[in-house]
Amino acid sequence: MKRDWIFYAGLAVFSAFLLIAAVWVAGSGNNSNVVNVKEENGPQEETIVQEAETATEEETKVPGYLSDAYVNRDERIVICIDPGHGGTDTGAAKNGYQEKEQTLELCLLIREYLLQYDVEVVMTRETDVEISKNDRVFIANENYADVLVSIHRNNFAYSSAHGFEIWIGLANKEEDRRLAQLIMDNIAMVEGTYIRGIETGSTTDRSEDYIVNRHSLMPSCLVEMGFISNKADNALFEDNKEEYARLIAEAILTYLDIDLGDKKNNE
Repeated sequence: MKRDWIFYAGLAVFSAFLLIAAVWVAGSGNNSNVVNVKEENGPQEETIVQEAETATEEETKVPGYLSDAYVNRDERIVICIDPGHGGTDTGAAKNGYQEKEQTLELCLLIREYLLQYDVEVVMTRETDVEISKNDRVFIANENYADVLVSIHRNNFAYSSAHGFEIWIGLANKEEDRRLAQLIMDNIAMVEGTYIRGIETGSTTDRSEDYIVNRHSLMPSCLVEMGFISNKADNALFEDNKEEYARLIAEAILTYLDIDLGDKKNNE
């Protein structure tokens, strides 16, 4: 009987020992898992924070109407006008005309009309200097322009090609098209003007945008003011350049919801 008691007492102690050992192992295993989870999650959380900070920092460096800097800037209205070509880059040259000279002349007239209103006008060039395509769009973005309008003359091997057209980005954004349509409608008011329409892409590659349209952070368009290779288009341009300038300026102002009767100092 005594031996039975001793046997059962020993068995109980052994069972208790096994139970304590199992609990200790389980507890150690859980603690280990917690540590591993923390080690795995810790770096991930830190990386996410770093990435978010980096994105925010980069975001503030991106100028243009889509950035926070644009939204929170002052209430000024900025219009960027881009005279195509310049300097050693003459653009098209036909019939005694150079594209770089005609685009600058027209753009200076556009600026003159725009400045009659309470707006700021940024020119990508004001003289006969060469400006890279990337710098042109950078100037517009850096100045937080509300719109970018680039002026060019078209050219073709055959002199029969004629007419005025406007190019916007392949994305065919509603605001780009609205800006282009307003300009196109106004240009069409000049008698004799043949309208070829609004196109997407570029003349050299319909599947690739002009850089001013591709990288601009604001509504933009590139206006081809007739063919320099066509004598009739040249005559239209030269005889009506002041009228074209006024109409383009008024289209831009209309796009920006500026009352055309609200000139500065009633000029």
